[in-house]
Amino acid sequence: MFQLGYLLVPWQRPFRLLSLMAIALAILFLSSVHPNTSAASLLSFSPTQDAHVKSSSPTNNYGNDSTVRLRAGSPTYNGYFQFAVSGVTGSVSQATLRLYVKDGSPDVGTVYLVDNGWDEATVTWNNAPSLSGSPLGNLGAAGNRVWVELDVTAVISSNGNYSFGLTSSSTNSTYFDSSEGANPPQLVLTVDDGPPPPPQAPVAAFSASITNGNAPLTVNFSDASSNSPTSWAWDFGDGNNSTSQNPSHIYTTAGTYTVELTVGNNVGSDVETKTDYITVSDAPPPPPAVPVAAFTANVTTGNAPLQVNFTDESSNNPTSWAWNFGDGNTSSSQSPSHTYTTAGTYTVVLTAANGDGSDSETKTNYITVTDPPPPADNLTFPPLADAYVKSSSPTANYGRDSQIRTRFGNPDYDFYLKFKVEGLSGSVSQAVLRLYVNDYSNDGGAVYVVDNSWEEMTITAQNAPGLSGLPVAQIGATTNGQWVEVDLTAVIHGNNTYSFGISTSSTNSAYYSSKEGNNPPQLVITQGDPVDPPIAAFSADVTSGETPLDVTFTDESSNNPTSWAWGSDERSAATKQNSRYT
Repeated sequence: MFQLGYLLVPWQRPFRLLSLMAIALAILFLSSVHPNTSAASLLSFSPTQDAHVKSSSPTNNYGNDSTVRLRAGSPTYNGYFQFAVSGVTGSVSQATLRLYVKDGSPDVGTVYLVDNGWDEATVTWNNAPSLSGSPLGNLGAAGNRVWVELDVTAVISSNGNYSFGLTSSSTNSTYFDSSEGANPPQLVLTVDDGPPPPPQAPVAAFSASITNGNAPLTVNFSDASSNSPTSWAWDFGDGNNSTSQNPSHIYTTAGTYTVELTVGNNVGSDVETKTDYITVSDAPPPPPAVPVAAFTANVTTGNAPLQVNFTDESSNNPTSWAWNFGDGNTSSSQSPSHTYTTAGTYTVVLTAANGDGSDSETKTNYITVTDPPPPADNLTFPPLADAYVKSSSPTANYGRDSQIRTRFGNPDYDFYLKFKVEGLSGSVSQAVLRLYVNDYSNDGGAVYVVDNSWEEMTITAQNAPGLSGLPVAQIGATTNGQWVEVDLTAVIHGNNTYSFGISTSSTNSAYYSSKEGNNPPQLVITQGDPVDPPIAAFSADVTSGETPLDVTFTDESSNNPTSWAWGSDERSAATKQNSRYT
């Protein structure tokens, strides 16, 4: 603060001493010539608070920045400055806001008087004071590193806090030094010495950001009263009121409203009434909202039969749906599922409708369905179960061993394999059992077909299926580290579960990798042409005689059936291929 009646600005510093001397001499001269003339004092104030706010970061605070930035567009930057005026003992004849432009623009900024309800450390875009009402003035264009000034005498009359808000119409940013910068802002007052003018009652005045529109209508009111009112009482004409200086109000009902502002201070009060100031109309009905049809599918290509899940994505709230899947089938579900059974390319149409109209989306050649590929020539099946049994340990189970073993002698070892064959769509042209040799033998074992009654974790020498009848194959001599192959085509007829037992006549043990080992057994099946369904046929060795009559039935069905169910008028007889019944 300085009170010599002269403001020193940066470009005048070389002349400071000369100016001070001239001012001192002038004061002495005037005092001697006009001893009763009141002197004027200059008071300079730096901001107590300043900050800018940013529209794209509405909750961020920038109170500690060394610059205050203004910009129009996206994002928008607005600036705020607050000064605490004190020491005024006379009347304010001149008040000047001075800002140092660090980086200029075609529109440095427009200045508004705003309320003091903000804080440098917490102000954000969301809570910053509104920049509304009549501006105090515009700072015009400016270059870089210059001071700009605006006369704000109209709003500075006495001690107190004064806040200014700034905005720009240019997308070219303006940067001012803030209170943290090298050239902080200044509020410079010229105060005439002597008693201050007597206080006056306020004169009410206000404006509104908008005076007509559709409900709900938001109106920002701006106080423009003079003579420093200290209280405000607004009546918005719809039964609502406010005591804020610059309130915002929402009119929710159509009508014409008279607005009244009463302002007061210690001297008195004044009222401004604006009759029929705000006109609110009913909002027009929404335009018809015809649906816009849209849809997607979870899959658009694949082999028949192809199941497709369609999803409606239509807008504007359709209430009915009509689907045409392009294969002669339709649906009225909102999001249907449809299965295409025949190869081809299909155009899908969705028509969505509501009370306002309808719309269709057509996706041409949207779904492509192909014939399934022919069955694979070779299918390889791992064991469902495998284990060996040992005659000298008749209750022991070896289902988790990494090897399976066969040996003749004391003790005997036999091993068992179980395969589940599934997924065959053609006939079995060849079936090969493959075993990996861990330790060779001169006789790898004979292969027998056994029933499926055993389980890997419970089979023992005591409960294992018997190995009787003729073997279906012989393994022969084996070699370490080699695969041996055994043809089982004669006993593999299609999808089913098959069990085999392997036993040897050699006292030299044969060891093979189990399914827990590194090279598990395999059943490799080569498919041929698709399997025709069986045609049942049978004969009996005798068809009449005295009771009890013993009859042997012989299956003569064609096309290789894999299961049989014999029956009579009395009871179920058997499920074997050839049955005997008495």
